[in-house]
Amino acid sequence: MTGCGRWGAWHERLAQAGDRSQPPARRAEALHRLHTALGRHLDDEERDAVPLIRAHITAAEWQAHGMEVIRGYDRKRVPLLFGWACAAGSPELVRQALTDFPAPIRLLFRLRWWPAYRRRHTRLYGTPPRRHPDRA
Repeated sequence: MTGCGRWGAWHERLAQAGDRSQPPARRAEALHRLHTALGRHLDDEERDAVPLIRAHITAAEWQAHGMEVIRGYDRKRVPLLFGWACAAGSPELVRQALTDFPAPIRLLFRLRWWPAYRRRHTRLYGTPPRRHPDRA
């Protein structure tokens, strides 16, 4: 399926999951399908996009982009962004990403942000996020 076809299907799943006129069981099924689609999308990005990024963008450019993304977030949501990204990434990507940030950010992540994200994830989904050896 082409990128546009995948995105069309993605938006359809998103609409179904958010349709409050549907019974909860149907919405739960839609959310499950959406979760599966998101996992596949992230797998595709990690497999296809990340190698291209690494081949064509310098570490300094990538770090500057990351800081720009972070500046665009509400400061209260930055810990959630870090937790989500680290839960979704491979151990190698997470390790590399964390080394790119200043020591105070890494310390905050390990001592406060990751534990808070784990608690949130467990409350929402009933299980903790995947754990990698380099995480707190």
